[in-house]
Amino acid sequence: MSDRVELLPLLPAVLRERDLERGEPLRALIELIEAQARVVQEQVTSFYDDLFVETCADWVVPYIGDLVGSTTLFEAVVGRRADVAHTIGYRRRKGVLPMLEQLARDVTGWDAHVVPGFELLAWTQNDDHVRRSAPPAITLGGFVPPPASERVGTANVRDRDPMDRLGGPFEGTAHTVDVRHPARDEGRYGIHNALVFLWRLEAFPLQRTDAARVAPADLTRWTFSSIGAPVQLFAARQPVPDTPGIAGEHNVRGPVRALAFSAAPAEWYGEDLSFVVHGIDPSLVICKDLSNWSAPPGGNVAIDVKLGRIMFGAALPTKARHEVSYRYGFSTRIGGGPYKRERRRDRPAWERPDLGADVDPVVDPEGFGALIRVPSQQPTLQAALGAWIPAASMRTVIEIEDSGTYTLPTGGLTIPALPAAQPGRELVIQARNQVRPTLVGDVVVASTQLSRLVLDGFLIAGTIAVQGALAELVIRHCTLVPGVTLTADGDPATPAAASLTAAASTTSRSLIIERSITGPLRVPYGATLSISDSIVDAPERADGKPRVALAAPPTGGAAEGAQPGPTTTVESSTLLGLVNVRELTRGSSSIFADGRLLCERRQQGCLRFSSFEPDGSQTPRRFRCQPDLVLEAAAPGADLDLIAAAVRPRFTSERYGTPAYTQLIDGGPAEIASGGEQGSEMGAFHHLYQPQREANLRMRLEEYLPFGLEPGLIHVT
Repeated sequence: MSDRVELLPLLPAVLRERDLERGEPLRALIELIEAQARVVQEQVTSFYDDLFVETCADWVVPYIGDLVGSTTLFEAVVGRRADVAHTIGYRRRKGVLPMLEQLARDVTGWDAHVVPGFELLAWTQNDDHVRRSAPPAITLGGFVPPPASERVGTANVRDRDPMDRLGGPFEGTAHTVDVRHPARDEGRYGIHNALVFLWRLEAFPLQRTDAARVAPADLTRWTFSSIGAPVQLFAARQPVPDTPGIAGEHNVRGPVRALAFSAAPAEWYGEDLSFVVHGIDPSLVICKDLSNWSAPPGGNVAIDVKLGRIMFGAALPTKARHEVSYRYGFSTRIGGGPYKRERRRDRPAWERPDLGADVDPVVDPEGFGALIRVPSQQPTLQAALGAWIPAASMRTVIEIEDSGTYTLPTGGLTIPALPAAQPGRELVIQARNQVRPTLVGDVVVASTQLSRLVLDGFLIAGTIAVQGALAELVIRHCTLVPGVTLTADGDPATPAAASLTAAASTTSRSLIIERSITGPLRVPYGATLSISDSIVDAPERADGKPRVALAAPPTGGAAEGAQPGPTTTVESSTLLGLVNVRELTRGSSSIFADGRLLCERRQQGCLRFSSFEPDGSQTPRRFRCQPDLVLEAAAPGADLDLIAAAVRPRFTSERYGTPAYTQLIDGGPAEIASGGEQGSEMGAFHHLYQPQREANLRMRLEEYLPFGLEPGLIHVT
């Protein structure tokens, strides 16, 4: 676009002077003409931009897609513009394996690896023409299987690596034919099958976080997890090499295979690789099973990639602190994690976790101006709170800058009380973007006049107690470990303890939980509670008592869970355990499992696109819920209990700390996997739109697979 030309200075000076004497009506007219001329100029310029999919307006994209014959996809991950832009490139390489892998990655947003099923079929060898299979090679680019012509004979069970990869996405062992349709556990090895392996979990990188000791006095046994629990180490994804363009173990976000690490530690351990113990030379590191903490040789450091454990040999010097960097797996960006936390439009401008390290929050004209950074300005959170002067500003941000572990005081980190003469103060305690600090200990909110408190971006191995007259508590992108903390074996240390307890208040109180993971909630009758895109997990108890996810704190000798909790809104969340509330204002695309759903006021509110336990539950009016839909469609005389049990949600794991925590199980009821709003799954992972991703991929594979091949989508994670 050319530079703007102002018309008024081009007029003779005498006309401008007369116009000034008359109140500048000519200037107003010329400015109106200039504005319309700019509109015409921008439209003419956009005609050229609209010729290209990269620069065209959004409304032009479908027309360009129509020109190249691109069918419309559900825009769950890949945008319409990107899909149309790749169409020609896809067609030029139609049916080629690297193209099919790129297609699967682009359409789903997941890592992918494509294997033609016929290449894994065994064939009978002629004794007159013996072909010996070449040993497979493991390189930084990934596993390179032998060609199909060499896949003869029986499996070499003495070779540990092929046997370890057997049945996985990178296996090279030949199989007999299977004529069934391709699926996760059957029908893989057929002539007409194209196996598409998909990694649905993400690998989140934690940089320079504190390792945890297994025992306070033991300086030889450590865990990568900052709370001392088992954690499976995931690989750092390397770019897929241009040649041959096929993904290998290093090119996907999957768990690190112990045998692969043992064979080539230098490909996994290092500053810029999958995991590292800072300050430990790679030559000292060995792979070892540390499930029983068997000691390594004296001069070595043993790492167990399955449990995330570290053990130092007796000959090595001991240190009181170790920093580690590693990646852990999880389905999505909820809970405390080292990912980018976008600021929503409905949040105040001064709450900015998406800012860089050197940028201060925006100082708005309403009084914000206090920012305290930990540890660069104050060494601990307690010191930062001590430096917080409530009278100095209406809004204050305390920001933690690293992924370290902060041990809170024995009595809990106390948010101090504010004088009654200074109401309306707001405090945000947040982690810097893309870090995840760990708070070990309890948080006590004792303020009498603090109107709003926000906790954002933490892993909290402790509880939160809300006292006084706090008007609003926001817990965002945090993990309050179910069971307070985890043992060295991964079990909840105190399964009966509530993660959040709120005392009764004489004033209105609002509790908001967004994209978080928490243990049980104990909130009294008079408050309001909002839960969105979150997991509330009441761990199973050794005493056999029922799990209670949400209820009021028990009083007067009442049984736990017997007293209804607050007026509640639940959006796209998973609650494991009994839920007893005064009113469910809205429950949408959520899972209420392993316990009844009890609402005291059933004539108000609604439950929609959700799953609940039918036996004993008391809900408000329901719309398209399960098991309602399957029971309505049941044939006369059918076993209704059996039908309802068939659509009960089932999870890959209900144990916090595992990568597939609360992920719906493969092969589970489709009514749950696609029964949420917009056809997505119910529960905390509703926003991932996984059914739509797979539908998009099947649609594209139908167009680009070689004729006669049938796709089989197999979830690796």
